Amino acid sequence: MAGRAVASQAVRTPRAPVLAAAVAMTVSAGLAAAGLLGPRLDLWAAVAGYLLGAVVAAALVQVHRAARNRASSSPWFNPEPALDRLAALTLVAALLSGTWHAYLVATELAK
Repeated sequence: MAGRAVASQAVRTPRAPVLAAAVAMTVSAGLAAAGLLGPRLDLWAAVAGYLLGAVVAAALVQVHRAARNRASSSPWFNPEPALDRLAALTLVAALLSGTWHAYLVATELAK
């Protein structure tokens, strides 16, 4: 019984911010791929890709990190290294996608 009580007290980092960031990054990367492979990307689609990649995904990863830091103060904290790696990879891919969209927006506005 004592083992079960401790297991029920395990503190974990919420997964929702990382999963939402991964979705935002995927949409942003999809828009970037559509711009590379297809016809010229519309300005508003480039702005949406920039906001999803560079702003929304980055903010959600920071929410995840804040929640992880808050949870790590508990003696029953159960770290999830795979979730932290997913957050880091999501952040890198989202910032690369956001940078590409920023380039598209800048070149469109410079015309």
